[in-house]
This record gives sequence, structure tokens and C-alpha cells, in this order.
Amino acid sequence: SALVAGLVTQPIDVVKTRLMTQAASSQVPYKSAFDCAASIVRTEGWTRLYSGLRQRSVYMCGLWGITFGVEPLLREYIEKAAADR
Repeated sequence: SALVAGLVTQPIDVVKTRLMTQAASSQVPYKSAFDCAASIVRTEGWTRLYSGLRQRSVYMCGLWGITFGVEPLLREYIEKAAADR
């Protein structure tokens, strides 16, 4: 599910970042989020909307791997501590 969420939200994050940094750029400002997305697709190609997805995937895989690896250990520790009371 995290992969699907990343695929859906990555273009939104790219557009958001472009809109936030346009003030520091010498380019003509975008009129809206849709204008920004259309401009990216028109000038750089649709794959640019997914720039950064690889890094995000590595981050998410590591995060979820640690979460799923540590959660059973913490659950066991907490249950044992509660039983000892």
C-alpha cells in the first residue's frame, strides 16, 4: 500500500515543490497547480513528475522494514512487562 501511495502522491509532491520554489526561480511563475503539472509534462516529459520516487521508495522500504521488524519485539517486551506486574 505504501508503494501505491507513493505512486499516487509523488506527482503532487513534485508540483508542490515547484510551486513553493518558483519565487526563487527566474522562470515565469505558474498560474496554478494544473498549469505547473501541464508545463512539466509539456517541457520535461511525464516521467519528471515521478522524479525522486526511487529515493522515496528506498526511504519507505527501510522505514517499513524497521517497523515490521521491531514491532513484534516491542509487543513481546510490553506484554512480558505487563505480565510481571
